Amino acid sequence: MGNKSTRYFHFWKLYERRGGIVIGSEFEQMGARGKVDANYKKFAFGTNLSFNYSVYDIVPTEDRYKNETIVASALAMAPIMPVYNPDGSYNFDQWNWQYKHPQIVNPVALANEKDQMKRYRFLGNVYGEYELYKDLKVKNQFWSGL
Repeated sequence: MGNKSTRYFHFWKLYERRGGIVIGSEFEQMGARGKVDANYKKFAFGTNLSFNYSVYDIVPTEDRYKNETIVASALAMAPIMPVYNPDGSYNFDQWNWQYKHPQIVNPVALANEKDQMKRYRFLGNVYGEYELYKDLKVKNQFWSGL
């Protein structure tokens, strides 16, 4: 796209949302990217910029050293135990039912009490090029990522 002096201009946008296998786990990202290349006589210059914003909903799905994970709790919790108490709070009454076995955390409570991690990312570069002679060019480029 563009005219004789502007070779390319592109703009892309991205939106993606994925649900995880375990309830409460989710990933969402938004991004944009743009590129401009231009010429003026013996000069060429351009830029390429991109921005990404990601949100991770983190739930405890695996851990090497303790059993308070959603999958382990779901497998250990008795299927006859209700998830919620009559007042709407989570049921944590496994202790009295399972022969005084150590507490098993309600897996639905674990899944709904999640952490969230947000990440911003910016990448960009700018270049300039000068044609000294035919087929001999000098190019300088700078880039940054945050």
